Amino acid sequence: MREAALLPGEDAEAYAAIEAAVRDCLAPADGLAEMWVADIAALTWEIARAQRMRSELIKAGEGEGAGEIFRLFRLKDAPYAAAAWAGNEPGDRALILEYAAEAGLGRDAFITQTVIEFYPQVEALDRHIESLRARRLKFLGWVEQPTRGGARLDGGPKRRRIQPTA
Repeated sequence: MREAALLPGEDAEAYAAIEAAVRDCLAPADGLAEMWVADIAALTWEIARAQRMRSELIKAGEGEGAGEIFRLFRLKDAPYAAAAWAGNEPGDRALILEYAAEAGLGRDAFITQTVIEFYPQVEALDRHIESLRARRLKFLGWVEQPTRGGARLDGGPKRRRIQPTA
């Protein structure tokens, strides 16, 4: 397991499970291929981490999103909504959702408004996730294309690129 991929407090067993799944899928044939597996597992872990960060950002900002929904739709107890939602008391949240339902709004309205409120941060995380995915995909393509300097992870026969006929 690549310890450097883990941040303090992250689950080493969950990381090991991802690394094992990548290893099982790609069946590395030698030590060099094992290093590639480690790199792909690390990228996969970073993608999952960035997705968790995005979710946590939205959860943390939902109070502001709820307050803004209540202000925009002039719902009763608007000043109370943000603090009550952020307080995470089930009874308070149920009351807030009830008020929102009276205005024809569902739970997704709060998430949508939160994403709007924190759009630059959410968008930055989305771009980061896509960048990590592209790096992983590019790396996998390089590993599986021996004609372009890569090598087969499983030690199988090299593939030739089919050239178009004239």
